Amino acid sequence: MAGGEVTNKVQQAKQSASESMDDAKDKTANWADWVAGKFSQFQDDAKDEAQRLTDRAKDTASNARDSINSAAQGTQKYGSQKAKEMADVASDKFGDAKILASEKANQAMDTAATGKTTNTATNFAKEKAHDA
Repeated sequence: MAGGEVTNKVQQAKQSASESMDDAKDKTANWADWVAGKFSQFQDDAKDEAQRLTDRAKDTASNARDSINSAAQGTQKYGSQKAKEMADVASDKFGDAKILASEKANQAMDTAATGKTTNTATNFAKEKAHDA
C-alpha cells in the first residue's frame, strides 16, 4: 500500500468516526429529550393525582363533619325532649304531693277542731308522712 492510500484510509476512518460521534450525539440528545418529556409528564400526572386525592380527602372529611354535626343535633334534640318529659313528670309528681300534703293538713286541722286528742293527730300525721 502506498503512503497516499494509507493517508486516504486514515482520513476516511476519521471521517467515519466523526460521523458516528455526531450521530451518537444526536441520538443521545433525542433520547434525553424524550426521557425529560416523559419525566415531566409523569411528574405532572403525579401532581394531578395528588391534588385529586387531596380533594377527595377534604370532601370525605367535610362529609364526616356534617354527619357528626347532624348526629349531634339529633342527640341534642332527643336529650332536650327527654329532659322536658322528665321535668313534666317531676312537676306532675310535685303537684300531686302538694295536693296530698294540703289534704292531710286539712284533715289534721279538722281532727284538731273536732277535739280529738293530740296523740291521735300526731299518729295520723306520722302514718301519712310515712305513706307519702
